Amino acid sequence: MDRILGLSTGALHKTNLHPVDIGVVETCLGLGCNAIEFNIHSFTMHAVFLNSFDFGDFLKINGKKFKHISVHLPCDIRYTPLKTPLSDDHETQRKRFLEAFENDSFFMFYLADDFFKKNKTAYFLVHPDLVEDWSDFYDSEFTTAIENMDFRKKSFQSEDSLLEFFTEHPDFKFVLDVNHLISNGRKFSDIKKFIRMFSDRLVGVHLSGFEKYHEPLFKTKQHQFVEELIDLPPNIPIIIESVFDSISDAEKELAYVKNILD
Repeated sequence: MDRILGLSTGALHKTNLHPVDIGVVETCLGLGCNAIEFNIHSFTMHAVFLNSFDFGDFLKINGKKFKHISVHLPCDIRYTPLKTPLSDDHETQRKRFLEAFENDSFFMFYLADDFFKKNKTAYFLVHPDLVEDWSDFYDSEFTTAIENMDFRKKSFQSEDSLLEFFTEHPDFKFVLDVNHLISNGRKFSDIKKFIRMFSDRLVGVHLSGFEKYHEPLFKTKQHQFVEELIDLPPNIPIIIESVFDSISDAEKELAYVKNILD
């Protein structure tokens, strides 16, 4: 089966690769990935994107080599309404970020033949516990997705909380993070349960091992994570979020996952 499988660029942050530069794209393509998720973990990384015209030109050519491209939005800011009074540097960053998102100047991906407008599986992913007001996301013409949260958070972990959110916000999509699911004490069989329950809005799956954080599956030998995804529709991208010490580890992880899926 021709799967859509790739890496989160954040999985390579321990290597010499920056999560938002040309080198990480070349590496993912070299590893045989046909999907990539840019993990813009901090606002400062977002600023790199906005100012990186060389990167935009590079993606205009090389973005077509991927079947899937997505973006994980920053986790170090709270998404509050633009009308909220600004009181410090953090809030100033938040305002600049949302203005960029709202004005369609967000990243250089738009140069890649409007990939996010034309590709229904492409999405911007946000941690829902960070959003205080969703109006700015409604104003965007791009797909926004949320993911289920891990054991460290206080919300968006259970089926009920997610269903409540999607009842209130039916236009938003869902990315299932299987690591987060198991971190909350759920069974491996619950992976398929969540896939069935949210099949009408599922646009991606985040995959990694779980012992304490996001360990590589080829090291944890938690094959059940992958086995539960064997029947996943082939049009749903699988993004590996295991954290690697080296490019060699990423190569081993991709081989491990492919061996089970195939």
